[in-house]
Amino acid sequence: MAESGSDDLQGVLREQEELRQRLIALDRKIEELRSPKIDLPPPLPTLVKEKPSVLAEAAANRSSETFGTHEPDQTNVSTNVVPKSSWEFQLGTVWLVRIGIVVLLTGLVFLGNFAYRHLVYLLGPFVKVAFLYLLGGGLVWIGTRLEKGAEALRNYGRVLLAGGAALVYYTTYGMSFVERLRVIESPLVGGVLLLVVGGMVLRLAEKRQMQSVALMAILLSYYSAAINPLGWFSLYSSLLLTAAAVWVLLKHRWTKVSFLSLAGTYGSFLFWQMNRSGGSPVAFWPAAAFLFCYWLLFTAAVFLSRSERFPPSERTPFLTINNGAFYALAWQLIHASHPGWDGRFSLGFGAILLVLAAVARRRESGDLFLDGVYLTQGLGVITFGLLTELHGYQLAVALAIEGTMMLFAINRRHGWIYEVGAAVVTLLGFLTGWTRGLSLQHEQSVWWTLLGIFVADAWLERHWKKRTTPVAVSWPAVGYSALAVFQLILIFSKYRPAGGREMDYCLATLALLGLGGLLKLRELAVAGQFLTVLVSGLYLIYQPGGGHPAATHFAAIALPLVLVHWWQWQRVEIGYYDWRKGGQWIFTLLFLGVAGRWIFDHAAGARLSFYLAAFALGVMLHGRWTGIRILSLGGLAALWGSVAVFFLHAVTQPPTFSWLAAGAVAIYLITERLIRHDFVPAFFRGTVRRGLILAGTLGVWLEWNRWIGFSGSHFPKTLAWAAIGTGALCIGLALRERTYRLCGLGLLALSVLRIFLNDIWGLDPIFRILSFTGLGIALLGLGFIYNKFADKLREWL
Repeated sequence: MAESGSDDLQGVLREQEELRQRLIALDRKIEELRSPKIDLPPPLPTLVKEKPSVLAEAAANRSSETFGTHEPDQTNVSTNVVPKSSWEFQLGTVWLVRIGIVVLLTGLVFLGNFAYRHLVYLLGPFVKVAFLYLLGGGLVWIGTRLEKGAEALRNYGRVLLAGGAALVYYTTYGMSFVERLRVIESPLVGGVLLLVVGGMVLRLAEKRQMQSVALMAILLSYYSAAINPLGWFSLYSSLLLTAAAVWVLLKHRWTKVSFLSLAGTYGSFLFWQMNRSGGSPVAFWPAAAFLFCYWLLFTAAVFLSRSERFPPSERTPFLTINNGAFYALAWQLIHASHPGWDGRFSLGFGAILLVLAAVARRRESGDLFLDGVYLTQGLGVITFGLLTELHGYQLAVALAIEGTMMLFAINRRHGWIYEVGAAVVTLLGFLTGWTRGLSLQHEQSVWWTLLGIFVADAWLERHWKKRTTPVAVSWPAVGYSALAVFQLILIFSKYRPAGGREMDYCLATLALLGLGGLLKLRELAVAGQFLTVLVSGLYLIYQPGGGHPAATHFAAIALPLVLVHWWQWQRVEIGYYDWRKGGQWIFTLLFLGVAGRWIFDHAAGARLSFYLAAFALGVMLHGRWTGIRILSLGGLAALWGSVAVFFLHAVTQPPTFSWLAAGAVAIYLITERLIRHDFVPAFFRGTVRRGLILAGTLGVWLEWNRWIGFSGSHFPKTLAWAAIGTGALCIGLALRERTYRLCGLGLLALSVLRIFLNDIWGLDPIFRILSFTGLGIALLGLGFIYNKFADKLREWL
């Protein structure tokens, strides 16, 4: 006992000396950093006093503890600088010896095999066991002596000590479970001996306060068992090592030992399962019991160690590896032995993880990682269990219900986990229903149930979730609403005839608008408008005439206009973009496109230009009356489409007169006057008006020429041109509109050119006289007006 106490005292004194040397080195480094960087000559070497003996230093320490704190004597410290470690030094002092002991143990095992076959097969197992114990004990003794000696050999001695302890452990294991070393027939006695030897190794590591010894001992113990034929006791050996690793974690915070044991335990189980003798079927219940005990011990380590001893940065990966390894190995074991149990096992294990999450929340409320990780993993395992246990529409409904249950818990602790989990699970349910639904011709109620669940999820996300600040739009609610809309498309595609789906989509849009208003769920109303986009797209791509009733055409045209007004009523701006205007633009374009497509399919030529012009004028007036400027702009765009059709028809078709074309020209001129009253933005209002005046004037000129040809009249065209030019010029003077005047002057110029280039040679004398006379009177009259009212005209112009 006295000798043991002296060894303990010397060990404590050595540790005290190491700490003192480190503190002195840190003080020296601090002084170097504080001092100015001035080139000084190297200091003279300080005389080093003789170091007092260990016993004298211990007496001084005890004296300082009696009368006050002990301060180290700075003069007793050597100024020799410790050389910096390099990779070569680290390799030579640390890793060479560690690798060497592993190689040595491997060689000893193969040496034993060789000796058993060729040299010492006549020797009994007692001699072999004695030899191995002698060798292991010798390594422990040498390592202990070197660890107590000089500092340079201390690490070397620790490695030898750990290797000897591992050899002793393996020999004890072989006494009961290795055929060539078996001297004990009772597994119980062998297990007790292994427990004793393992406890001695850990006691040695604890006494020396050396985590590296415990690491090396446990590692070599796993390795020693792995390179030999494995039986049931290898699982038992892993269980003992697991318990030991958990114990040192709780007592000494040796997390490296626990991580090493975590890898070694599950790795040895996997190795045992892959290499069991003869490939015979594994006994399910003993293997499952061992595996569950491993997981239970490591889980106990997670909960019994406080956060200050086992911080979240280490505990989170530890429990994740533990749960993942156990679940993977257990699922494979169950799937191989009882294929029908794997889904139920996943559901049960997921429920256990959720219970552990609740326990962690109560036990350590300040640690957000612990219960959050268990919660995430539990939800994931339960979802995987549903995926493996259920099939078809049952799986789709179950996943959708699971997502709704998560949303009910969205206001609890870790609400974001429930929110993300609900989104993932609900999307899986939708995809499952979509893929499975393609092969089903019945169970329509199931798909309507899924639709109702998605709408309920959108409402929960929008109104159930508590927010610190209100939001205009909940994007997760938009996602759930979109799932509901796509689910509705799936129902229509499976259970409604193809010819009537357009009307169904239109009615569904109105229904979703009403339901969104009733539930105060704007997101559902917005998502439902995708059905209108779908109808409009189909209407624009495919020929809408023929098989569709008139009600379908009317709904396809009117519904986008209704949605334009719906967006006008929304007074919410989201972020930096006014989504109200965006929605109005989208459905204004769809309204114009669908209506224009219907007009194109029911009219051509002059009728087309008139119908487009009338439609454009009506849209502009409607936009002005309702205050929706986007509609006015859309109507103006349709009007320019009519202008393009009008002149394209004039160029490509025979010059025939049409009262509808003349009506289109009149609409152009009427619209020009309406634009003066703020129908379009001011920055391009003048350009639009000038373009319409030019188009209207040229249209009048074209249609008058056509009327003259259509009626068979011999009235000279030059005189008609002069009359139109004079009228345009007078209108320009009356309205103070320069564009009209320029058009009038241009037509008069064309008249002058025509009368000298064509009429003077080609007309009959009477018509030639009328042309010259009429044009001359018109020019003289206009000249008289310009001269008579010159001052007034200057003011107007």
